[in-house]
Amino acid sequence: QKQFMTDLSHELRTPLAIVTGTLRRLIRDGQAASSAQGQLQVAWEEVRRIHQLLEHLTLMTSLKVDPPLAGDQSHPLVPRLEAWYRQLPPLERDRVRFDRSLVEPLCLANLDDNALCLVLDQLLDNAFRHGGTGKTIRFTVRPLPQESFCALELISIGSAPPVGDNELNRWQRPFARAEIERDGRYVEGAGLGLPLVRQLVEAWGGALSLTQSALASGQTETRVMVTVPLQHPPHGDSAALEGREIDRA
Repeated sequence: QKQFMTDLSHELRTPLAIVTGTLRRLIRDGQAASSAQGQLQVAWEEVRRIHQLLEHLTLMTSLKVDPPLAGDQSHPLVPRLEAWYRQLPPLERDRVRFDRSLVEPLCLANLDDNALCLVLDQLLDNAFRHGGTGKTIRFTVRPLPQESFCALELISIGSAPPVGDNELNRWQRPFARAEIERDGRYVEGAGLGLPLVRQLVEAWGGALSLTQSALASGQTETRVMVTVPLQHPPHGDSAALEGREIDRA
């Protein structure tokens, strides 16, 4: 199955790259009629969706074949989160308030570096898709009562009514997705983003949870939390990094 997905991915990447590049040039040139420009944008969006679907399916297949793939490395957690935060596009970074002040700076996380970035990218993308336009997204890192784990939590505010646990659980199954308006800003997902996040998090020994609650303002707060297994450095080693702060409050 893994070999099949590898071969399929290889065969599809080249034609997808050609189609994507052609559409990008046509849109950028802007010489087509306004009605055609709209159709080109839709085509561009759908090709990006196919590419995303292919990448997610390939990785999910790899994880089924080799589940420990996402949890076989050890990294200093806070510096890696800071590096991920800094590489965000400026407009996205300005909307994210990142607080890691409660976590020991030199604690080590048992997970694959690429898996961590993919999980954070997907969760942030979901928060931008379904959160309110221009709303601040809170990204917090905090210890859990179990000393060997910490929590990464993304909190966003949206206007859609909150859904129940059954619907939240359904979103974590393959090809299930919430409604989103197609406007060319975000590619509609194939419903593999959260299932892939869950598979990656469970592969590194953590857990994924989603909750929604109604606010007094009439809006909805969505909390997405993943847990990360930790190793702690010897007592006192964190002093060198004490006082570093990246909270954008």
